[in-house]
Amino acid sequence: MLEPSPEAGVSPTVQDLFKEEFKRYKRRKPEPDFRDVIDFSKPPACVKEHVLGEEVLDDTAIGRLCDDCGLRAARSWKVFQIPSKPGFFYIVNPFKDGYHRQWVRRCLSDFPQLPNVSNLDAHVVNRPSCLWDDALAHRKADAHKWLSSDSLIQRLRWVTLGYHYDWTNKVYYKDKVSPMPSDVNKLCTVMAKLLKFTSFTPEAGIVNFYHLDSTLSGHTDHSEFDLTAPLFSISFGQDAVFLLGGHDRSTRPVAMFVRSGDAMIMSGEARMAYHSVPRVLPTDVLALASDAVVSDSDWAPYAEYMSSSRVNLNIRQVLKPGEGFPEKPYPNLCDSPGPSTCVGSLGLRTSSSMLASSTDARSSESTQGPATVTVSSLDSEGRSLDCNTADRASRPESHITILANAQSTEEAKCTAIEPRSKR
Repeated sequence: MLEPSPEAGVSPTVQDLFKEEFKRYKRRKPEPDFRDVIDFSKPPACVKEHVLGEEVLDDTAIGRLCDDCGLRAARSWKVFQIPSKPGFFYIVNPFKDGYHRQWVRRCLSDFPQLPNVSNLDAHVVNRPSCLWDDALAHRKADAHKWLSSDSLIQRLRWVTLGYHYDWTNKVYYKDKVSPMPSDVNKLCTVMAKLLKFTSFTPEAGIVNFYHLDSTLSGHTDHSEFDLTAPLFSISFGQDAVFLLGGHDRSTRPVAMFVRSGDAMIMSGEARMAYHSVPRVLPTDVLALASDAVVSDSDWAPYAEYMSSSRVNLNIRQVLKPGEGFPEKPYPNLCDSPGPSTCVGSLGLRTSSSMLASSTDARSSESTQGPATVTVSSLDSEGRSLDCNTADRASRPESHITILANAQSTEEAKCTAIEPRSKR
């Protein structure tokens, strides 16, 4: 078996402080010390409040957008920055009472519907067009088992909106796109305008569904063509610990609590910073205020789901302002993706049928030397795993498979298997 090469973003001789902090907060026995985690509901001295400009606060168009999205008047918002992380903004729950419920309903009931893409599409034949309606039917049949681990709604890990992100190859395609929801457009547009990102256009979204045992390993978001445009992240449900590092993994990350309704914006230097979610923490989401937006009776099944779950809406701009999709967007990737897609610049191919799952992965021995190729797979959360193998020259035609043992990149292992010509 081949051993993984050093993590991307850190030299073999440099300490991986990001990984150390990720493992520390992920640990459950013994529990980590959370006293150093920033809590923006009780902002410490190490953060500073960001004052929104009067010119945007007085903008009546922005006021109307706030009303449309269920946001409070911008003058009441609490926006913070961390001086050591320039370009990072944290907005403490700008939503009106009841609108957490509205956005949770959208994320669970509406956004997973076709033609949007989900992690289930590759594994479930003839999946229901509306997963939430299917879940409610199972709830009616058996209220105790509708949220079992093998139910479709519990297996839902992500949904993509707009330009559909290819998790395997970490790319976007011109022809794989569906309309962005208008309310998502408005939500991100109003936040962008208030923070003076006037050219931002919401073009792609990922809705992530976390449970109490979920994690998101350290990574950067670098597949968009305009890396100067900010990333917007809005969370609902259970609390989480969020780590924000630097441009490589040798930088010790800052830890912060993310609570229901809070929004984070990564721009400037923070746009390409490593970040992760090592821990989801239980909170009393059932206490979310109610009003006419979603009644208590309608909210009941959502409350059951959200009692152990967190939903994150992540929005980004894909294209450069005023430009279309590049003719050759990713020079190192084959022009015609299909069931087997080229990986890197070597012309090697990996098929999803060859990628072992995190639960039943099996190793296989190679009869030849290893190959150097960077490949991507999905972890048990449906998120990308990278694995680099070594010694390119000896295996130019090899295939490889990923053994995604657990939920983080650092725990992934690579195994080379025999090339097709030898089978």
